[in-house]
Amino acid sequence: MGWAEMGCDETQPGSRLHDRFEKIRDQAVWAGKLTSQLLTFARRQVLQPRGVNLNTLINEGMKLLHRIIGEQLEVRVLTNPNLELTLVDPTQVEQALMNLCLTPETPCPKAGF
Repeated sequence: MGWAEMGCDETQPGSRLHDRFEKIRDQAVWAGKLTSQLLTFARRQVLQPRGVNLNTLINEGMKLLHRIIGEQLEVRVLTNPNLELTLVDPTQVEQALMNLCLTPETPCPKAGF
């Protein structure tokens, strides 16, 4: 991730090379979260539930996913302004979101959240 960050800093925003460095960085973040999920699944890491705003969590996750999936999928996020804090492990929710968007067996190319 460090090299990708340096590449982003040293290239012109909007350039092809800058976009590639951003994708490398985003994929590294995703891989780190996936590793965390695998450790949780293997019961070597404890779940860490906390009060989060699901609207914010989903919107931030979608920023990363839009870079990964590009224009291949259309994802609409419908938020609820009156949503209360929810006690969840944010990493688990992010993983579920990624699974929904990146699973190749998804029958419908458009999904709404």
